[in-house]
Amino acid sequence: MRTHAILVLCILSSCSGEESLSSASKPKNLLLVSFDTTRADHLGCYGYEEAHTPILDSLAEHGVLFENCFAPAPITLPSHASLLTGLRPPTHGARNNATHPLPKDIPTLAERFQREGFRTGAVVSALVLDSRYGLSRGFDLYDDNLSSADLVEDFMIRETTASDTTSRAIEALKQLGEGPWMLWVHYFDPHAEYIPPEEYLKLCPGRPYDAEISFADDQLGVLIDAIRSKGFIEDTLIAMTADHGESLGDHGERTHGFFLYDSTTRVPLILSSPTLKKERKADLAGTVDIAPTLCSLMGVPFKDTDFDGFDLFANSQESRQPVYQESMVPFLNYGWSDLRAMRSGQTRFIRSPKEEFQVFGEDPWTRDKLSKALDEVLVSGDRGITGKTAPPTDPAERRAMEALGYIWEDVDDSPLGSLADPKDRIQELEQSQEIFELVRRSKYDKAEALLRALILDSPGALDPRKILGRVLKETNRLEEAYETLLSASELQGADSELFVRLAELSNTLGGDWRSHLEIAKSKNPENAIPWVLEGDFMLKERDKVGAEEAYEQALFLDKDCPSAWLGKGKIMHRNGDLEGASRALERALAADSSLPEAWFARGVVAMASKSKEKAESCFRKAIQIKPDYANAYVNLGNILFRSNQLQEARSLYEQALKLRPSHRQARLNYGALLEEVGDVEALERLRELSSD
Repeated sequence: MRTHAILVLCILSSCSGEESLSSASKPKNLLLVSFDTTRADHLGCYGYEEAHTPILDSLAEHGVLFENCFAPAPITLPSHASLLTGLRPPTHGARNNATHPLPKDIPTLAERFQREGFRTGAVVSALVLDSRYGLSRGFDLYDDNLSSADLVEDFMIRETTASDTTSRAIEALKQLGEGPWMLWVHYFDPHAEYIPPEEYLKLCPGRPYDAEISFADDQLGVLIDAIRSKGFIEDTLIAMTADHGESLGDHGERTHGFFLYDSTTRVPLILSSPTLKKERKADLAGTVDIAPTLCSLMGVPFKDTDFDGFDLFANSQESRQPVYQESMVPFLNYGWSDLRAMRSGQTRFIRSPKEEFQVFGEDPWTRDKLSKALDEVLVSGDRGITGKTAPPTDPAERRAMEALGYIWEDVDDSPLGSLADPKDRIQELEQSQEIFELVRRSKYDKAEALLRALILDSPGALDPRKILGRVLKETNRLEEAYETLLSASELQGADSELFVRLAELSNTLGGDWRSHLEIAKSKNPENAIPWVLEGDFMLKERDKVGAEEAYEQALFLDKDCPSAWLGKGKIMHRNGDLEGASRALERALAADSSLPEAWFARGVVAMASKSKEKAESCFRKAIQIKPDYANAYVNLGNILFRSNQLQEARSLYEQALKLRPSHRQARLNYGALLEEVGDVEALERLRELSSD
């Protein structure tokens, strides 16, 4: 783990370090690296003595380190949108994760580089940066494939680890060729939950957050080694930053997304190249400045009016405006007040119901001057705040986002009104986290009691009703779940996903699912999931033509939608096209290898194709992912029964019947197996159960 740091030192110490970048010596390639959820004061180069970050430390030692860099928002998508556009969130409109994608008319850094002849690539590591959210524009290669990610518990964000990210980044380098190229690599690991590899936890005992940063740091070293081995390092500018930090309990906030204090908004910014002057800069910087700075360093033309940020090497601090910051999560997710702030070098003004003015040292920016500067930022518009619909995302993803406070509710009222100050409601946020944990652990009784109390206190709150609807569904009170969600649909903020849930319940109860799906489509025309469900329901009604049309529309909206490929595979199987079905199901599994239904369907097709070993492995995978998958136990039992592996087949049938006592095929085949082995007593018990 330590060898990479020595390599970085050797790589970067070949230059004198005394000259600024000249037009004749501009780098040929750009490696832009973003660590998720990484606060600057947890890196060694920023003075944290307990850190194990040798790669970043050596990059900083031989490059330019900005000591006071601030993110515009404490959540992933808006902050990355600013990183890749050079615009503040009110300008670019990507105001929240999963719900406010980057509008199509906003130019990206990749598009600028692409126009200048650069091959452009990106490798991201979590679903919050999926291509559907608009950041993929301008990238020749945008790798958001999370199929190799470990399975995650319900309500958790699906992510790949740093080692997988680095492997994919090295593959992207091969595809980008000899250059010039721009490669953006995103490491998600420091984000909660903190589950680092054991060897890094040993380096940071009792500090799993620091261990996650150390893991990402080490894997960045592997990537730099790969760039060096290809002979690119002398021609490559490396830029590293983070989208935001982590509260770690500061101000009562466990993670991030709500407050605008330094723990969640002060981030690292390191630029390293053999031709860059070595220095530590105490000047104020924002991640919104990174795009124009990189364009300048790489020789990509731009006008000052193209960006809200500015070139950090070309402008004096005297002309520097404070950094704009915002937290829209309290407003968009919870109906509380949003937070807006301006951060100068030594002061910060936070506009909220209970305004704050923080002073860190001597500074000409007074409270009144910062408030006026904030007004000047907002006077030109506040894009994406009202009347915004959500991009496509499936229910499992939405539940995972909800657990981290990311799911918003559409609102038509303007923010900045007489709403609750988030500082006064932080305990409710912690209670929400408790409810998510209770639901995750299937402690539904306690979760239900807390949810009903929240609804009594806040009858207009949408989220508690949505979660209560799920609890009622999980406890098989389907009609009550339907009525709960139906009442929620009348509240402000009812979105496409809520009507998807209503359609699912209505279909199960024999109601009018079509009207709910039509509303879901109208709420978000880009959401593929209502079309997938329409296909599923029509296939259930034996309308293969209508089902196929619905799946095709879903794939038009999202070409990698796994559930749509699963539906197409089922139709092809029913039509006798086994090869086509296999291809479609492989597409589904390539998009999401954790989809048990796709493994099951692939196993069924393999059985029909007389591929016993393939079928067996698919059914075992389905059971591994979904241990209560009764049909998979039965089909696997059938294969083993025919192969005379009677003992395991028997246990599989018994497990299926334990899960579903009325499973007809399990009963029949289990009975046949008992007859074959001559277990008369067990066969009689089975017959008695069948007659009950």
